[in-house]
Amino acid sequence: MVVSVVIAVVAATVALRAAVSTSGIKASAVASLIFGVAVAAMHYTGMSALGVDADHISHASGTPANALIVPMLLGPTVFLVLASAVVMFDPELMLADVDGKRRDA
Repeated sequence: MVVSVVIAVVAATVALRAAVSTSGIKASAVASLIFGVAVAAMHYTGMSALGVDADHISHASGTPANALIVPMLLGPTVFLVLASAVVMFDPELMLADVDGKRRDA
């Protein structure tokens, strides 16, 4: 489990530093690929540390999965809609030129 966290921190730091320090579509694509590989490596490492007893029968109680689907879909949807509205109506983004410099209105 500790190895998974180390992989996550190191690989995410490398990918984010590469994304911030470089410019261009190729550099962004490489940084995105590094980050994707880091996420996959972290998850596979974490799952390999998991031990499952397949012979044990569990009588789990709690909320059924179909009752959780609405909140699990509604929460991220609301967040994405609100984040999109902020980005869409942000005056600094609306007044920025293609290269990121502010243009006079």
